[in-house]
Amino acid sequence: MELAIRADGGPDIGFGHLVRTGAIATEALGRGQSVTYLTRTPEAVESACPSAVDTFVLPEDDTDEVKKTQGWITNHKPDIVLIDSYDADTSYQAKLRKIAKTTAVILDDTRYTVCTDCLINGNVYAPELNYEWRGSEPTWCLGLEYLPVREAIRNMAATPEPFRTTPKRAVVTMGGSDINDITPTVCRAFDDTDVTVDVIVGPGFDNHEEIQQAITGTGADFERFDDPDDFATLIGRADLAVSAAGSTIYELLAVGTPTIAVPQAANQEPIARALADRDTIECLEPPNIDELPDRIAELLSNANRRRNLRRRGRNLIDCQGAKRIYRTLENICV
Repeated sequence: MELAIRADGGPDIGFGHLVRTGAIATEALGRGQSVTYLTRTPEAVESACPSAVDTFVLPEDDTDEVKKTQGWITNHKPDIVLIDSYDADTSYQAKLRKIAKTTAVILDDTRYTVCTDCLINGNVYAPELNYEWRGSEPTWCLGLEYLPVREAIRNMAATPEPFRTTPKRAVVTMGGSDINDITPTVCRAFDDTDVTVDVIVGPGFDNHEEIQQAITGTGADFERFDDPDDFATLIGRADLAVSAAGSTIYELLAVGTPTIAVPQAANQEPIARALADRDTIECLEPPNIDELPDRIAELLSNANRRRNLRRRGRNLIDCQGAKRIYRTLENICV
């Protein structure tokens, strides 16, 4: 099965589209299939996606982009075209569905009427949404059962670190890009704590100097990691995390790291609310960021609370979503 993926990523839009499609790409590659990204952001694909994928670079202009994408599909005739882009409205989906053998769309909300053979939304709240569709009804892949998780996270979840009653490490991660420049504030919230804090600086960060100033000016033990290859290890060994509420929050749950979520964009708020309602995370709304030092201190001192969050998170996510998505797409192609 030849898979084409239409997705972009970068500092302005984040890297979530590439991370989750990358998990599906890894599944396809592992089965000997070819994968090509059709993208406006080839550097981001190189940074966030499996090295074995091919890349076809698209122009920035919307009209030219559609024509180039259609032309590539017509010439290469992939078995599946997987679309993961907020720019892919109903009209865009319909144009690609008309010429592709099979299409699948990843969409986190109901902003568009969908026109596709398969609709994928692996978010915790997905089964509660009411999608509208054009043409034949798509195959539905909704909820955490269809959450694509990276291979490294899946491996870490299978062999978790032992729980520590006395916490030793924390981790700060805002995903691939720190869109609200909040990492320095989060670092300062660990002032005078007794844990080593791993600060993860993603590939789309542009506030390196501010982060370093916060680290050196705060009374805590910090280690900084710039776009680390061992991200799964860093989050898996932590006794507590402070994180944005994008795709990274699910990875933290999967490896069992008790997490305080700080939503950084409108599309992250439903994730944070749904997970907080299930009592699998602590959630701090951005206007209440001044409460973060107290929330960190409370969670560090409460071993029972951290143990319960760890158990609930690991029970919620089984890390098999990419396999289920691949099998679904494979069946549709038959």
